[in-house]
Amino acid sequence: MTSPPPDDLDRILLRIAAGARVVAAAWVGILVIASYLVTREEMIRPWLPIATATAVGIWSMISVGWTTSRPGRLVARGSIAVDVLLASGALFASATTGSGVLTYSGGLPLIAVAIAAIRGRREAWVAAALMTGVTLVASPSGTAEAVGSIVFYAAGAGIFTWVVRVLRTSEHRRRDADERRRAAEAITARTQERIEISRHLHDSVLQTLALIQRRSDAPPEITVLARTQERELRQWLFDATPPEGTFVAALTGIAAEVEARHSVPIEVVTSGDGELNEAVNAVIAAAGEAMTNAATHSGADLVTVFGEVTPSAFRVFVRDRGRGFDPARVSDDRHGVKQSIVGRLTGRGGSADVRSEPGWGTEWRLEVPR
Repeated sequence: MTSPPPDDLDRILLRIAAGARVVAAAWVGILVIASYLVTREEMIRPWLPIATATAVGIWSMISVGWTTSRPGRLVARGSIAVDVLLASGALFASATTGSGVLTYSGGLPLIAVAIAAIRGRREAWVAAALMTGVTLVASPSGTAEAVGSIVFYAAGAGIFTWVVRVLRTSEHRRRDADERRRAAEAITARTQERIEISRHLHDSVLQTLALIQRRSDAPPEITVLARTQERELRQWLFDATPPEGTFVAALTGIAAEVEARHSVPIEVVTSGDGELNEAVNAVIAAAGEAMTNAATHSGADLVTVFGEVTPSAFRVFVRDRGRGFDPARVSDDRHGVKQSIVGRLTGRGGSADVRSEPGWGTEWRLEVPR
């Protein structure tokens, strides 16, 4: 499995790691030359400075090569271990070349701590502890230099870790802001596209569908089909499709089924919404039966439905302006009223009230507690 490509900040930090090793090599090389010029006669092992500078230089060239070929290796644990090893070798070499020889380890130990901080806080403190330990063993000047090194490396680990953390936090915030901006731009573009489409369709398709519905000589099936297509098109254009598993979705769905089955237009208006449960399913089923009765028996050319969700109840009002009937004269064998409507709701703790008069029409008030 290949690792994901580094982001912009990681690329910058990896380049810093490679550059820091090059700086370390140049620093050690300059100090080795200075040591030869100043204290060449006092050197006990003159090959040590040359070997140290050569090893650090080779390692810096490898780091530069990895910048393009394998950038992730620049801060791998193995690479950090090589940094610590070279810094430790430089400290020991400076201490054993001669007591009067200039120290040529330079900032190599601190650079090793800084590169470790790019990988993480734990690695930075481990590198600082190792550098401190090596300094305690190799320091030719005794306790004073050792104490100074402890403070120096500890401060370096803390500062470098903090800087890397701040940079990464800022980068994450910037990327989050960019993602939010791109998401907002995409939403704006989709909205604008939807507006353009709706303008075009409103001037063509929707007006044609509305004209079909207004024609008195159009067959009922064609009128209902035009209404269905208009409703679905408006829902798509204005993103008005109710979510599945809700009161509004169930009520509009059953109204569309009754409308298509009986070729009678049914207009639905809702206020509020809620999730479905057994009581809500009961009031939806009762409303569907009331719509069916209105479509088949009332003779009305339109049925209106109002669904309401309050903190205490789900309510549905089904109204038609058809021939009406006398509720007191409904016989017991009219199961559509007695069982399919009233019985469904009373069994769920709800109620079903009907108001109807011949020539006035019928209105059902259906309710279940929430």
